[in-house]
Amino acid sequence: MKGIYNSIRFFFLLAAIFHLSSAVNSHASSLQMLESPLSGTYTVGPNGDFLTLTEANTALHTEGVSGPVIFQLESGIYTEQITINGILGTSEVNTITFESQTGNAADVTVRISATSVNNFTINLVNASHLRFRNLTLAALGSSYGRILTASGEINDLSIENVSFSSPVSGSNNNRTNIYFDLSLANGIQFIDNTISGGFTGLFLNASSSNEILAEGVVIRGNEIRNVRNAGIELNRLTGPVIEKNDVLINSTSTNSYPFQLGNSKGAISVLSNKFVGGTRYGLYMVNCESTPENKGLVANNAIVSRSGGFQSARFDGISNIRIVHNSIHNYSAGGGLYYLWILNGSGNEIVNNLIKTNTGPVLEIPG
Repeated sequence: MKGIYNSIRFFFLLAAIFHLSSAVNSHASSLQMLESPLSGTYTVGPNGDFLTLTEANTALHTEGVSGPVIFQLESGIYTEQITINGILGTSEVNTITFESQTGNAADVTVRISATSVNNFTINLVNASHLRFRNLTLAALGSSYGRILTASGEINDLSIENVSFSSPVSGSNNNRTNIYFDLSLANGIQFIDNTISGGFTGLFLNASSSNEILAEGVVIRGNEIRNVRNAGIELNRLTGPVIEKNDVLINSTSTNSYPFQLGNSKGAISVLSNKFVGGTRYGLYMVNCESTPENKGLVANNAIVSRSGGFQSARFDGISNIRIVHNSIHNYSAGGGLYYLWILNGSGNEIVNNLIKTNTGPVLEIPG
């Protein structure tokens, strides 16, 4: 009987050792998998490879990437905020993409009630080779409502078919939907997005302390609605392309405007946009210089404002820019088009524009 008892004890001891060995090997295998750079497609959500966006972001920063990475978010609401810094291994080939699993932006919402210390839903710092597409990004707070922010050097960034949503309130840039204040930038694209609410729709500025202006900025096919102050505000860019955007400012807030571009150079292209509303300007360009060999072009835009004391389209200190085939209308008491030739401006053309006002002057060229 004692021999049988000892045999049973020996059997259970072997089983325990086998179970412990399997657990150790399994844990070691998991650690080895986590220590490998990410590559391929991963799911995020309750049934995914990562439960949360925060977990996926942590893995990116811990492991880096060795190939293109796609994070597909399962349908649902993610109440999170993340900061993405430079990721080891990224390149023009090894890009990182965040997208909804279904391909429908309405199926995935990432949102947060931001604070003064962390005023963002997603924050990019010196991050490059990123893609965001087919998502909804939202701000919930009434005082701090920046949704997508970026600082430092940002290169090769694409935001496509993303819906940005923020409450309509605020009186300063703390409630700007997209707020980029950069030191350097190249290859930033905003394509076919919708932006609703907030103080400003899209703000992008390159630092004045750097002689190199942000290059390769493309803003195309976006729809902006219900912002309080400005639709698109851009500063210090080289050869920006602003095409086929639809910006409507319903706000009666003082000094609201659909579009502003300042201190920019190169082959500036502002084509086939709708800039409607605003109590200051419909379109305002200041200190923008192209070259005689490669002139800038402002063409085929519909520019409408209800400014009582300003103009629907105003150009200050511009050089070598063609302003052609635009439809410009001020349906308040302000003027239609104000072209101010200063700062040694030269080489500009104003041709074949349709300009209409109620009581103000159609065209002013002072001095």
